[in-house]
Amino acid sequence: MSLRSDIEEIFRKNTGYAEPEHAINQAESLKSLSVDLYTDSKRFVYELLQNADDSVIPGVSVEVGIRLFDDFLVVAHTGKPFDKRDLRGICGVSDGTKKKSIEKTGYKGIGFKAVFGQSEKVVIYSNGDYFRFDSNYAFEWNTTWGDNQQNWEIDNDRLFYYPWQIIPIYTKPEEVDERIKAFISDGGFTVATIILLSKGKEDVKKAVEELSSNVNMFLFLKNIQELDFNIATPNIITLNREQDSTSVEIKHNGNTKFSWIIRSAKIQVPTEIRLKLKEEKNIPDKLLNATETELTFAAKIDQDTIQKLSSDERLLYSYLPTEERKYAFPVLVNGSFVMSANRETLHEDSKWNNWLFENIPAELLNWISELVRGKFGQSAYELIPIKSSISNLLTSSYQNGLSSALNSIPFILSNKNELIRANQALIDITSISKKAFITESATREFVIDKNNSQTIHTNPFLPYTGYVQILKNSGVSIFDWEDVPKLLESKAFQKRHSSTNNIQLIQFFKQQCEIENPKNINENRIKNWSFILDHKGNILPPSNIYFPTPDDENWNDPNSEISFLHADIQKFLLQNAETRNWLEKIGVTEKTDLSYLRKTIIANASEYSTLENTLGTIATIFSLYTKNEIGKDELEKLSELKILTSKDSLLPARLCYFSDTYNPRLRLQAELSDDIFISESYLSDNADKDEWKRFFKMMGVKDGITAISYPKTSSTQLIQEYQFLNDYFKAEDKFFAPFLSTFQANEYSELTTLLFLAKSNHIKFLKIFWSDVIKNISIEDFNTPAIAYWGQQGKPGRTEGNEVENYLKWYIQNNDCIPTLMDTCKKANDVYINTEDILTVAGSYLPIFFEDELTQDWKAFFNFKTKLLLEDYLEILTKIASDIKSDGKVKKENGTRIQAIYKILLDQCTNWSPEDISKVEEWAGNGYLLSTKNIFVECHKLKFFMDGNESIFQDQFPFLAVNAENKQSPSLEFFLECLKIKILREGDFELIYSEEETCSNLIDKLKSIVPYFKTWIETQSNDHSTRDSLENLNNNINMLNVFQADELKIKYNDVDFIKNVNVHFNNLDLFVTTPWNSNSVLLKLPEILCRHFYLLGHDKKLDFLLRSSENEIQQHFTQENIDIPEKVNSTDITPNFENNHDDFLQVEGTVDKPIIPSNFYHLSKSDFDSLNYAKSIIDRAVKNVIKYLQILPEYDCNDHYIIAESVIGGIKKNGNEITVVARPSDDDFILLYYTSEFDVLEYVDAELWCEDGLHAPKQVTLGQLLKKTGINKIPVKNIHVSHSELDALLTTPKNDELEFNAVPFVPQKIAQIISSFANTNGGALIFGINEINPNNNEMVGLSNDFRIDEITKKAISLLQPIPLVEYDWVQVADKSIFMIKTTKSEDDILLDNKKYIRKESKSFVEETSAESGITLHVPSFNKTIAIIIGIENYLPKNNISPVKYANADCQKFKNVLINNLGVEESQIYTFINHEALKSSIEYDLRGLFLELSENDRLIFYYVGHGFHNGITNYLSTYDMHKSNIPGTAVSLRTVLLDPLQKSKCKNALIFIDACAQSFQDENERNQISNINEEELLLISNDFPHYATFLSCQTGQSSFSSDNLKNGIWTYHLVEGISGNIPEVIKANKYITDRLLSDYLSTSVAAYTIKELGKHQNPKTILDSSYENVIAESNP
Repeated sequence: MSLRSDIEEIFRKNTGYAEPEHAINQAESLKSLSVDLYTDSKRFVYELLQNADDSVIPGVSVEVGIRLFDDFLVVAHTGKPFDKRDLRGICGVSDGTKKKSIEKTGYKGIGFKAVFGQSEKVVIYSNGDYFRFDSNYAFEWNTTWGDNQQNWEIDNDRLFYYPWQIIPIYTKPEEVDERIKAFISDGGFTVATIILLSKGKEDVKKAVEELSSNVNMFLFLKNIQELDFNIATPNIITLNREQDSTSVEIKHNGNTKFSWIIRSAKIQVPTEIRLKLKEEKNIPDKLLNATETELTFAAKIDQDTIQKLSSDERLLYSYLPTEERKYAFPVLVNGSFVMSANRETLHEDSKWNNWLFENIPAELLNWISELVRGKFGQSAYELIPIKSSISNLLTSSYQNGLSSALNSIPFILSNKNELIRANQALIDITSISKKAFITESATREFVIDKNNSQTIHTNPFLPYTGYVQILKNSGVSIFDWEDVPKLLESKAFQKRHSSTNNIQLIQFFKQQCEIENPKNINENRIKNWSFILDHKGNILPPSNIYFPTPDDENWNDPNSEISFLHADIQKFLLQNAETRNWLEKIGVTEKTDLSYLRKTIIANASEYSTLENTLGTIATIFSLYTKNEIGKDELEKLSELKILTSKDSLLPARLCYFSDTYNPRLRLQAELSDDIFISESYLSDNADKDEWKRFFKMMGVKDGITAISYPKTSSTQLIQEYQFLNDYFKAEDKFFAPFLSTFQANEYSELTTLLFLAKSNHIKFLKIFWSDVIKNISIEDFNTPAIAYWGQQGKPGRTEGNEVENYLKWYIQNNDCIPTLMDTCKKANDVYINTEDILTVAGSYLPIFFEDELTQDWKAFFNFKTKLLLEDYLEILTKIASDIKSDGKVKKENGTRIQAIYKILLDQCTNWSPEDISKVEEWAGNGYLLSTKNIFVECHKLKFFMDGNESIFQDQFPFLAVNAENKQSPSLEFFLECLKIKILREGDFELIYSEEETCSNLIDKLKSIVPYFKTWIETQSNDHSTRDSLENLNNNINMLNVFQADELKIKYNDVDFIKNVNVHFNNLDLFVTTPWNSNSVLLKLPEILCRHFYLLGHDKKLDFLLRSSENEIQQHFTQENIDIPEKVNSTDITPNFENNHDDFLQVEGTVDKPIIPSNFYHLSKSDFDSLNYAKSIIDRAVKNVIKYLQILPEYDCNDHYIIAESVIGGIKKNGNEITVVARPSDDDFILLYYTSEFDVLEYVDAELWCEDGLHAPKQVTLGQLLKKTGINKIPVKNIHVSHSELDALLTTPKNDELEFNAVPFVPQKIAQIISSFANTNGGALIFGINEINPNNNEMVGLSNDFRIDEITKKAISLLQPIPLVEYDWVQVADKSIFMIKTTKSEDDILLDNKKYIRKESKSFVEETSAESGITLHVPSFNKTIAIIIGIENYLPKNNISPVKYANADCQKFKNVLINNLGVEESQIYTFINHEALKSSIEYDLRGLFLELSENDRLIFYYVGHGFHNGITNYLSTYDMHKSNIPGTAVSLRTVLLDPLQKSKCKNALIFIDACAQSFQDENERNQISNINEEELLLISNDFPHYATFLSCQTGQSSFSSDNLKNGIWTYHLVEGISGNIPEVIKANKYITDRLLSDYLSTSVAAYTIKELGKHQNPKTILDSSYENVIAESNP
């Protein structure tokens, strides 16, 4: 009957959605169902085979055919055709026909949908009808939803499509490939699925081929008899099932591939399980309502033997294979498991699955009990289930079922052919139980007692089997050779053992030992077995049995202490000499003193001694020793033999110690009360004590402290028996976590400790204890680690163990056991080593080790403190202050100790951290220090007079006692401030003097001797501090104001006294009495001057130089082999006070001082008052000049701004930018007094204007200046070239001092040539000469169209430092040439940090200078602190032009810090746009720099406007205002350079992306004036590991790029730091500052020219001797 009408009806229903959203939602769900759930290429074939297996017609087997026609895969079968119900099921979801049928495999109603995971077009054939599911079918749009599909999709922003997977489309036969129709027809197939493989065709083909070769996959199909795969090659799989279905033979192309035995078990579903299933979600109805289910097992067989499955075969089946391989069942298991939607895995939490797993073991054991009696015999034991190593809910259920089944199901066949349970069975591996002298009953009783098992069967023994391990794992008891000696000692054996049995047992063992290569028994093994019957009826080992001697008639005494061989055995041996010899061989001997010692005493040493026998026993042993019958070997075995102590008790020899009578190495009897000392009773009157001492020592008696090492021992025993501390075993290194579980070690080997270590913590005992240890024990005994054992048996942690810290090393670090000079005991890590330095300073005030100097090994072992810390010195001072003489004064030795401490702290204090300073200040709050009266006074009450003897204060104050050496320390003032001690100076006095005058002679003298003073000091001191002081010496002298007077007096207001002095120093004013070179003056003058010069300790040198003539000085230098300075000219150095002040502000401060020398300034006090007035009216002059210029047409003042108080920038004249200096001229003259005014007029295009407040402002021109001043001669240095020199140029080739060209080079090349001339011999570069050949040149002249002046200036600016260069035009007849002359430089002239030299006619980089003198420095720092300041948009009302892409630059730089330099985001401080307020930057950065340590690195990045105001560099802020730029911007020196220099930070990277142009081009990084590099050069010179990167050269702009959306320099900077540029990486590892500098120089310049046609040349300031690593590159 045709299904066409039904197909068309379902088509209508499944396309008739009320809303389009309903269709789309259904379609999306089906897409996920078919694609997400069925990812395996084989899975959809499984599903089709399952459908075929379920379509059986009763009594008719099913055949399946699978073919590939081009891109169509056809799966056909001969089962039942589709009916209406089948059609409805395949076109729906969860509406399958198998949902309620327990005998059918599927139940979800979605299995067929797996085909849609591989295809978008599937055709179904059923009994003549075709229909298809087709994603490309043109479904009609339902107009009730809207006009058309296209508009709906636009309106809803969503693609529309139908759930084509459930919409059947009737298909005419002619639409189907003829080959496919022929295949269906010829094969007699009733149903076929035709799948167009739209994707993964090769994967599907490969999957089908795998299915055809893995024939076991089809084992549990119920009805399919044959599968015909014909993809690449024919593969026919046949399943031959026996009628009773107990076996299946699988054939492949007619050949038997595998044979299996099958067992199906029907299992009733208990009511309680059915009730539990109702609580479970997603349980199929057919399982929910099932009253029984079936489990099927398949075991592989080969030649009537059951075979063990390989790991690849252990699949779990739900009629077709799943992907579950982790359950190691011994058989294939098939059942109605609840599977995941993709049918590949089980639901582990399903109650149904857990119930099935619980039943699997019982059903398996039931099957084994059947198989073991049949033809498969013992091979059935291969099927015994084992415990699972997997841990989940299913395996837990399985384990429960297995445990229950093993204890309840008999499945093992015994010797008596009975089935018994595992816990009833016994396997005797030795077969010894069958011997009449042993018996099975004795063996059975022994095993019952051993295992405490009452379940052993009456007839438990099993026949020989090769499945011992499998049976043992299932719970069967095993009797092995290891059990034999225990059996022989058991009551079950001995109670029925006779002398006859014993003779048989001896003979049996003898025979076993004499077998060639015995495996189970050998003579060494049985020597310790108890198997020989003695005369008292005891069974003993050979070593405890004797033959009686022929003359011993009482040997058979049952009360004898000695055991002799049983009489019956002796009789037997009279006839069996071989057996007697064998017994002798294994240890049965005749009884003598020696044999008795060896066999009985040694064997029972720990139990042998009694108070009655000990003296006699030891005497007998000593006699054997003196007769040399025994020696060290035997005596060492007697360490457990108990001997008599001095308190009449018995103690093992190894625990005994020599009493003082025996003269031990270390006498302890008076120190310890322990009962461990040997009794004197062993010594006779004439005993040789030394011999007895040697004898007992061999037995283990101690005569000093010894090292003790323990074999493998449990931690419990070590604690309970050997007094180990429990805390040792709780230490962190005793715990091990290999995976999730943590194990504590509980066994240890190689543990070492010391005798009596834990006996006492009394200081007296410990002193003699450690003295003996250090002198007599090798430290090597304690440096080896112990071995800790942990975890499960057989695992590496238990068999091999792990190394851990040994006991003694732990003990000394965790217990107060080390004696110190303070007569206390401390832990080793709290004790100081006893070096001379520490002893001298600390004495007995700190815990210092009491013993003499230690060896290096012992020092390393104890790991004592080796260095005193700041808190230690403070503690010593505290203790000294309380340890005083009865009169309250300091002890003499402590006075010296205090000064020694001061000296150390004075040396250290310059490196104190803020934390250190806080410690000292806190201590000083309550601390006491020694005063000059030798008593201790609170720190805050003490004073110190810095400039003389404190006696002048007439005991009004307590003064700190400081010796002469410490007074010379340059750190003294800082040290005293930290201690809160008030410093008094001469400056605190009021100076009273007669009329003073400048002491020019002393000033001249000082300046004349400076070269000598410097040279002399340099020969003896070269530390950093001294070098700095010498560099500043001239400045410090120039800053001095030196006066002389006939008389000087000082008065101190707090003390009523007036005193005459010869020298007085206050701030920079030095007063001396006349004459300055008198002895009374020179007594104090050198010391005061050296303190001012920071050259303390060199005052004697200065004293000599001040007193001596130049001739005397030179004679002394010659005598002492000191080089006489090259430049010594005392007359050239004259005072120049005008240069002492940079600007008016400094002059103002000095003029206001109460004492002003008459010849100090070029102006009088009245003139200075005029200056003060002029300063007050500068603002008027500036405003009036600007107002006037605004009305002049050639001036544009719209963008003007105030750079300094009298300097105006941003003014354009005729389109060109100029700078204007505005000055008042109220008294008809102009006075310039700001440095910025001179800088502007000298270096930039500037004009000088003045105004008087009454008339219009006037410009002061050069002509006016010359006319007013009368200057008519101005020296101008020009380049002069003679005619002969010009003629020579025409024939001179290029050489090492000459370079020329017809036209100018670019600035970079000119800079290279100038650098090479300056670094070689000097030279000339000429433009306007053309080379015809090497000896013939032509003077072609140079056009003035070339901007050669600008190019030359640019080239010179690229060099560092700037060399001495002259350049000018030279006229030759009617032509002009341009000449640049360079003088040889004493310093290296560098271009881009490279030194160029000249060789012949070439300029090139010097190969050695660039590398050999440069040290690669890999900085060491713990963390990086980064500061990012970026301003793109300024406060709107201030009209500051924006900095394009500054925000993007900041983010890009921050990203590279985090991702490539490893900077933590929490350590990056950003100030972006409105965050970059002036107040915020100044306040926040101040605290940040204070926290920097020497272990930090700073990275500073700025992008925005920057400028120089003639005095210092400024960075703009968000709230910067044009009218007051210096007041609203931040000084680079204030916010960065000064705080950085003062901090402890040694590594810094500074990146500044700013330029030097006015606000014109929107792509420029706009500045107001040039950033001046001098400040940055200074900091680079002082700190070699600081690197500064500037985005452009002075006078250039820094550009941004619309293509890059970043600043060009910042973009390339980030590229270089990120490691993306190979040329920035040194040795494939390091990104360095030099390579980054080179890369930026070339890449930024090239990119800016290419994109913008403009010039931008980055600038870098580095130390020439270091190449610093910025980051390590990630390979």
